[in-house]
Amino acid sequence: MRIVLTVYPNADAFKQRVLGLIKGDDVLLLAMDDVEVPAWRHRELLVDGTVMQELDGMKLRITDRGAARVA
Repeated sequence: MRIVLTVYPNADAFKQRVLGLIKGDDVLLLAMDDVEVPAWRHRELLVDGTVMQELDGMKLRITDRGAARVA
């Protein structure tokens, strides 16, 4: 996710936009073992901001819907 972070002007924009992508079903938030992070943790990570401390342990996977939007 650190690569995705560089696309945005700051950490707040990153968190807001990634949460929007997750809520829009464009990407999945995964732990490094490819297990999807439960929806109840999204607020803690992306709204409350703890995701910045856990970036190296998470990744994003584009969904079929997300892929279709950029195709």
